[in-house]
Amino acid sequence: MVQRLLARKGMIPPSMMQSLLPFLEHLTDKVVPQLAAISARGDIPITYQSELTQYCRDLSRRDLTPLEMKTGVLGNMEGLLRLVGDIEAIADELIDAYSSGGGSGQFPGSADGYVSSVE
Repeated sequence: MVQRLLARKGMIPPSMMQSLLPFLEHLTDKVVPQLAAISARGDIPITYQSELTQYCRDLSRRDLTPLEMKTGVLGNMEGLLRLVGDIEAIADELIDAYSSGGGSGQFPGSADGYVSSVE
């Protein structure tokens, strides 16, 4: 959808960028700290935390130039989607390992054994 908007209009409407802000804030405030806890155990590459933070920071900028709206935003969105897909794949593997007895029966990241769900 973003690629079609760029092809037709040459930029992403500011209102669309504004609508991403709550999602980006959620990633920064909730998911990044969870990644830090999981990364500390070595289950997810530690670089994912900084990459996710950087993508969210770049997409949240309010001073994007028209050229950045045309090129940078698309690259950052593609990178963010790739990274989230990688994290999802690793999370699926961890869940499978823990549920099939390959782990301690507890998920890393919290005292009660469960990582809080995404709201």
